[in-house]
Amino acid sequence: MGESIQHIKMIHNIMHIVSEIVPEKFRGFILLDISESQEKPPKTAEGYRPDLYYCHNDIMVIGEAKTSFDFERKHSKQQYLSYMKACSMFEGTAYLIIAVPWTECRSAKNMLRRMKSNNEFDLNIKVIDDVGQVGLV
Repeated sequence: MGESIQHIKMIHNIMHIVSEIVPEKFRGFILLDISESQEKPPKTAEGYRPDLYYCHNDIMVIGEAKTSFDFERKHSKQQYLSYMKACSMFEGTAYLIIAVPWTECRSAKNMLRRMKSNNEFDLNIKVIDDVGQVGLV
């Protein structure tokens, strides 16, 4: 499936944040779900494949990029819950990084905050916009 330029740019924004979390010598373990990737991220127990996945030593990172069109769709919300669950079950430090256009950043943070709270998930969530601003949930 071909990715839009906006979607690919947001995945690169996620990579920028991940490079601040993952030590340089372990960045080769980062898996991306983009057309040129040979090895794709694994699917969650619920069958969702994130755009980015890293799990090594005591750090897990799941990244997902969403456009304005799809960030609030039912399918996307099911993905977020699946990723939060996977991160919450990880024994170590887990991060969920969601990239959305700046116009959706506030809505995304509020929605993810509610989902995290309602399910009592234990993980770090970062929302980044398409201009590089990062917000914690």
